[in-house]
Amino acid sequence: MKTQNLIFNLLIFSLNVQNYNAQIIGQVTTGPIFDPCHTTAIPNCPPPKTFWNINVCQCTCDPNIYCPPPFIFNNITCQCECPINLPCPPNQFFDPLTCTCHCKDDCLNQPWTMCAKPQLWNNKTCSCYCPQMTFCKSYQFWNYDTCSCECKNKQIKCCPTYGKIFDPLVCQCRCPRHFPCPINKIWNEDICKCVCPVVYPCRFPHVWNDTLCRCACPYIVCPKNYIQDPFTCKCVCNQALSKSCKLPKTYWDQKKCNCSCPIECAPGRVLNEINCHCDCDPAITCDTNFIKNATNCNCTCNQTLSTSCNTTLHQRWNPDLCKCECIKANPDGTLICTGNFIQDSKNCSCVCDQSLATSCNGTWDSINCKCNTNPCDTPCPPNFIHDAACNCTCNQTLQSICNTTTQFFNLTSCQCECIKVKPDGTLICTGNFIQDPVSCKCFCDPVKERICLSQPNHSWNSTICNCSCIPVQCPVGTIQDLTTCNCIPCPQLNCSTIQIFNPDICTCMCDPAITCSINFIKDPKNCSCVCDQSLATSCNGTWDSINCKCNSNPCDTPCPSNFIHDAACNCICNQTLSTSCNTTLHQRWNPDLCKCECIKANPDGTPICTGNFIQDPKNCSCVCPLLTCTQPLIYNQTSCQCVCSKPCPVNYIQDPALCTCTCNEKLVASNCDFNTHVFNLASCSCDCKPTGFACPFGTILDPINCKDCVVVPPNPT
Repeated sequence: MKTQNLIFNLLIFSLNVQNYNAQIIGQVTTGPIFDPCHTTAIPNCPPPKTFWNINVCQCTCDPNIYCPPPFIFNNITCQCECPINLPCPPNQFFDPLTCTCHCKDDCLNQPWTMCAKPQLWNNKTCSCYCPQMTFCKSYQFWNYDTCSCECKNKQIKCCPTYGKIFDPLVCQCRCPRHFPCPINKIWNEDICKCVCPVVYPCRFPHVWNDTLCRCACPYIVCPKNYIQDPFTCKCVCNQALSKSCKLPKTYWDQKKCNCSCPIECAPGRVLNEINCHCDCDPAITCDTNFIKNATNCNCTCNQTLSTSCNTTLHQRWNPDLCKCECIKANPDGTLICTGNFIQDSKNCSCVCDQSLATSCNGTWDSINCKCNTNPCDTPCPPNFIHDAACNCTCNQTLQSICNTTTQFFNLTSCQCECIKVKPDGTLICTGNFIQDPVSCKCFCDPVKERICLSQPNHSWNSTICNCSCIPVQCPVGTIQDLTTCNCIPCPQLNCSTIQIFNPDICTCMCDPAITCSINFIKDPKNCSCVCDQSLATSCNGTWDSINCKCNSNPCDTPCPSNFIHDAACNCICNQTLSTSCNTTLHQRWNPDLCKCECIKANPDGTPICTGNFIQDPKNCSCVCPLLTCTQPLIYNQTSCQCVCSKPCPVNYIQDPALCTCTCNEKLVASNCDFNTHVFNLASCSCDCKPTGFACPFGTILDPINCKDCVVVPPNPT
């Protein structure tokens, strides 16, 4: 039966083949073929599925497409695609066409801008890399940014006291240099310097010397001709110098430790102990153009300077004044400088007197040195000039003569005036200081100084320009008045009925006949006997403030001061004593210490006791320390210090230890105008140079301008 069916099928197939002239081109049949899909022609498949698959009777993707790894075939798009979207490193992007990561365009264009030396660019990884790597030591790590081994502890701070620095090669602190040490020292790497190998204890007065590495005397500066004794470390006279006294009349003075001369010098000479000769005193100086005569030490005119006068510039030598002076007139009697021209004192040339411009009411001609009259009728005040409309306006060109440091130009008064106020609003000259209208410097008011010094027991402090009383010891029954500084009788005080007046100490006091019982003290205010509550602090039992006595307690252990026993015999603070603190005397109760203590500072932070005052720990009041003043100093209870009994005159400075007065040469000389003045060391003042003429009776030469004669001022009374 099976054989018959097979034969039948072959016959049917042969008939079908005969009916169609079929051709096979490759794998695609054309023409009349056997079509299981029963189509008359092959359908035209649209993309992407352009292949007619007779096995499934539909358009499919071309089965001959091959996808190399890692691509896979997509039956929907009929293309080879990446299976996943791979994550890429920085500076790269995912390319689905190649299924790989590629560098971005900006990285490919300028790769050298991305890497810092010594790194290089890798086009494959699109990143910077180190050209070579080395193995780092255990205390180092590899830094991919710098391509080098760096210290793990690079943040360590080296000790700056010994000058140590951080060494990146060994990653440790080390000394910057290893200095060669002396033969008696060794190098210490810990402190970076040469040290002694062993330090020994020294006996007084010797101390250890790190330079010598042995015990030696502490360094002191000995006076001239003295040396330091290596055993006692004291300065002793160098006896070897006694043989150096070889000059005639010289001998060795053991007390002074030098070669002395038994010579007394005349006034104006000082002893030169080097050559045992009286030389001229170098402190005595000569005026300009004068030289010191070595024979008599007097100042004489240096006549050799007469050749320095320039006759072309109308100069001639004045032997009386010992200087070149200007010739005022020609041989015919006419003046050298005429009109408004004056002679320059330096080069004797004729210059215009510009000071006349301030009083010119017209137009000042500085070339011809004259004032041209204006058509204006009304004259202008000094420093003012006419404008085009004949109005008086300030001549602002005068501003250039002002000292901008200490002066300002006042447009209202049209003149230079002193700056009186600081930028912070405070006055420049305060108190008894006044301002010099010319130099604008602050100086003590001479009128107040003369008034102060003319009064007995008064002293003037030129530093602070203040007049104060000189402390005096007043007789019994008197007291010093701080207004007049004189001793006046004690003022009669209105003492209470229970007090009496004591004229010896000028105060009210309780009658000494009033006596108090034991543990009671006298109240100085009402002269009554009150309990001494201070005894309660030392009471180890129970304090009876009414009977003013200490009752013993049954407790065995005594309590500390200010503590009392409670019912259980425990020591607790006696808080009732807090009322004993005197707030007026800057006391407050300390509950921790259970006692009154002194308040050291005010609420604003300033100390209670200022200056030389100290605080008494008992009553917290400000008192002077106990000081013993040596002559010539006396004790001033107002300032709590040893002061000189008398002040120094004007222009003198005082040695606070010796109370000696010396001339303040630098200060006085700096204020001297040496064109018209000379410094006088004897009077410590600036005196006028000799002028050759005398002022009339009752007048003196003006000490300021040295030109005019002024009336002698009366002495202050």
